[in-house]
Amino acid sequence: MFGVRNYPVQQEAPSALSFLFIAGSAAYFWDRLPNPMASHFDWNGEPNGWSSPLTNILILLATMLMMWGIDALGRYQNLALERTAKRYNWFQMVMAPFLLLMPFVWISLLDFNVGGRPFGFRWQLHLACTFAVWGYLAATENLRGLGESEPGPPVEGSEIEGDLPEKFCLMTQEAPVWWTALSLVIGLVFGLIGGGLLLGKQFGLGLLTAAIGVMMLCFAGGFRFVVHPKAVEVSLAVGPPLKTIPMDKILRATVHEFSPLQDFGGWGVRMGRNKTTGFIVSGPTGALIETEARNYLLSTEKAATLVAAIEQARVPS
Repeated sequence: MFGVRNYPVQQEAPSALSFLFIAGSAAYFWDRLPNPMASHFDWNGEPNGWSSPLTNILILLATMLMMWGIDALGRYQNLALERTAKRYNWFQMVMAPFLLLMPFVWISLLDFNVGGRPFGFRWQLHLACTFAVWGYLAATENLRGLGESEPGPPVEGSEIEGDLPEKFCLMTQEAPVWWTALSLVIGLVFGLIGGGLLLGKQFGLGLLTAAIGVMMLCFAGGFRFVVHPKAVEVSLAVGPPLKTIPMDKILRATVHEFSPLQDFGGWGVRMGRNKTTGFIVSGPTGALIETEARNYLLSTEKAATLVAAIEQARVPS
C-alpha cells in the first residue's frame, strides 16, 4: 500500500552542482595543471605529496559520488519510513558540509597549483555555503503524499475520503513564501556573522550567533503537522518533533479562527491566552487541539482536514 513516490529530485541540486563544478573546472584548467601536482600538505601548508592531475580529479570525484550516494540513500530510506510519521532529516543536515568539502578542497588545490597562492582552506566560505544548503533543504521540504486508503464516504469540509490508512493518517506543512524568504535571509546573515566571530576566536558569541542562524534556517520550511494513531506531532521541516500530543490526551479538536498578531503577538512558536501554545506561520484559521493541561493551535489552511484526521484517529473505525 505504501511506497516512495515523488522523490525530491530538487534536493539533489547542491550535490549535483558540486560534482559539476569539480568536473567543469578540472576541464577548464586542465592545460594549466602541473604534472605532477601537489596533492597533500602538512599543517603548515607545505606540500608533502604529489600525484598526477588525473589521479587527483578521479579521487575527488569518486569521493564526491560516494558521499552523494550515501546522502541519497539516507533520503530514500527516510522517505520510506515517512509512512509511520518518523521522518527526521538530521542525517541530511550532517551530510551537507561533507558534500561541500570536495569542491572546496579542489579550490584550494587550484589556488596552490595554478594560482601560485599559499595553500589554505576557505572555512568561512564553506560555512556560509553549508548554511545556504541547510536553508535550501528546509525550504524544499515538501509533502510526499505517501498515505493511501480505500475510497469511502468523504469527511465534510475536509480533503479526506474514506477511512484513514492504518499507520499513516495525515501530513500537512505550512510555509508561506514570505516566511521562507525572511527565515533564509535572517539565517544566512546570522550564520555569516557567527562564522566570522568563530574565525576571530570569539567562540562564545560566535557559537550563539551561529546557533540562531541554524535555528532560523530550520524555520524556513515552516511547521509540519503529522497525525498518526498514537499522537499528533509538530515539527519543523527538518529535525525531530517540537511537540508530541498523545492521542489519548486530546479532549477535542476544532477549526478555530484567530489573528496571529492580536491573539499570539506574532508568528513562530507563541504563547497565547487560555494556556494556548500556537505554532503560527499563517492565518486566519487553524486546528485548535484541547487537552486537560494545555491547548495547541496549529495554523494551517487545511484546518478542516487536520481536524477530521484527528477525530478519525481518536475514534478508529
